[in-house]
Amino acid sequence: MEVYFLDVGQGTCNLLLLGGQQAVVIDGGGRGSRTLLQALERFRVSHIVRLIVSHNDADHTGGTASILSQYPGKIDEIWFLQDSKLFGTAL
Repeated sequence: MEVYFLDVGQGTCNLLLLGGQQAVVIDGGGRGSRTLLQALERFRVSHIVRLIVSHNDADHTGGTASILSQYPGKIDEIWFLQDSKLFGTAL
């Protein structure tokens, strides 16, 4: 396993490479950050075993939308903690 702590400005994003083009992603950085997508492409990740969102502040969740759109049907599990109301939702 290889672990990367990606610089996404404010917020966090961690990438755990498991081998076999599989990874675990923890947080996605802020909206508009392409750092995570670039890293996944660089390491030729084709399958995400787990996408973990530690909490729903925008600087942790913003980049996850692009992951969901780039990996449709290729994410086994999504774990998230709903710790406050999501902006623009009924939750």
